[in-house]
Amino acid sequence: MDVFDQAQELELRQREAAIRAQQKALAGEGREDCFLCGEPIGEERLKAMPNAVRCIDCQERRERWKSRRSR
Repeated sequence: MDVFDQAQELELRQREAAIRAQQKALAGEGREDCFLCGEPIGEERLKAMPNAVRCIDCQERRERWKSRRSR
């Protein structure tokens, strides 16, 4: 699988996760799944950050990426 295939796969997963999250929001349910990977965010994280939209793994990856870009 080349870089472009990986990017397409990631985009598809993100789109599907966003659709599921929107469907839950329209149904009056809270966000419980990560916006990026679609996996459950986790009770402890939601207790600490009720508005979290990413699981801890995706959030950490995002912070590392942002840190590298700001150098």
